[in-house]
Amino acid sequence: MQSLSDLTPAVEAIVEAATSPTPKRRYLVTPNQTRFDAVVAEKEKLEDARSTS
Repeated sequence: MQSLSDLTPAVEAIVEAATSPTPKRRYLVTPNQTRFDAVVAEKEKLEDARSTS
């Protein structure tokens, strides 16, 4: 397993996501991308339903 020498981009993304009311969307690339995409789609449907209620 390789170690990352600079985690600054990851840390900045996490801090932004935790503190910004409208954080930038970030996309992961994983071997299980299809399953991840389904989770994201479901989350977005729930958020849309919540915002229109």
